Amino acid sequence: MSGDEAAPVVVPPVAEPAAIIPEDMDLLLRSAVAQLCVLAEDCNQPDYVKLVKALCADHNINLLTVPSAKTLGEWAGDYGEDTTALNIVKKHIESN
Repeated sequence: MSGDEAAPVVVPPVAEPAAIIPEDMDLLLRSAVAQLCVLAEDCNQPDYVKLVKALCADHNINLLTVPSAKTLGEWAGDYGEDTTALNIVKKHIESN
């Protein structure tokens, strides 16, 4: 190799996702139970919407739709005591 040539770049292999997550966290994630799924009605990914709806139906998970992804983002940032978001989620859970 002459002085003008760059040395080859060696990229280490990427670890499998299971190897990155500690064993106890992996168990926690696999055994987690969803109570509610919130989906934005303006989602422009039909395959994603179909998958989410099917998973919720298969696992008896409540599905709440909101008008827009912006609304969902606002709710996620506004979740706490005595907020509109909390009251809407509570009302939905109580009715189902």
